[in-house]
Amino acid sequence: MVDRHTTLARQGSQRRAEQTAAVVERYVEGGQPIRAIAADLGMSYGKVHALLVESATPRRPVGGARTRVQQATAGASPRPTAAPSVRPRVSAC
Repeated sequence: MVDRHTTLARQGSQRRAEQTAAVVERYVEGGQPIRAIAADLGMSYGKVHALLVESATPRRPVGGARTRVQQATAGASPRPTAAPSVRPRVSAC
């Protein structure tokens, strides 16, 4: 006789594997953000994030896509910094 609990656990594992495959495919190959995947699949952000972490999928950097111009100037300061102001000494009489 097959244990009912084992059968349900196996079905749950198969379902989770299918969900993981769908999430990873949309994230890696489709380039969708986690929130969009969650909305499309009817999952929470946390569940989608957990599936990506469990599958060891590398995360993209925060902040969206960057253009080449932005990447080239990423280390540059947006405006030149001024020398620190020097206050004249006030003598205490």
